[in-house]
Amino acid sequence: MLRKIKDFFVNLFNFGKNIPKALNEAVDPEKRQEKKNLREQLAQENEEKKRIAKLQQDFHEGKIKEEDLSEDDFNTLVKLYEEQIEKTKQEIEECKERILAAGLRHSNS
Repeated sequence: MLRKIKDFFVNLFNFGKNIPKALNEAVDPEKRQEKKNLREQLAQENEEKKRIAKLQQDFHEGKIKEEDLSEDDFNTLVKLYEEQIEKTKQEIEECKERILAAGLRHSNS
């Protein structure tokens, strides 16, 4: 008799815990599909970034020449180089600002 009472309460409390999970899976297949699509898109973008990084490395090492690149790959590399140059310029500016700020603090002391 005590076992039946115990099982009743265990089932009662476990039932409440399982409802949100079951509802979540059954109610929103669209969200599940959106998440799946997003994961696939991110994976493709990651693969493309790896491919371009490898292309850049091979180009630097002389394994491939400019003539070997397709027009799309060439344009992608040019864009990558421009982004890297811009990032480097920003980093230089940030360093200059820190140096100037440190110099001002030091001269005020």
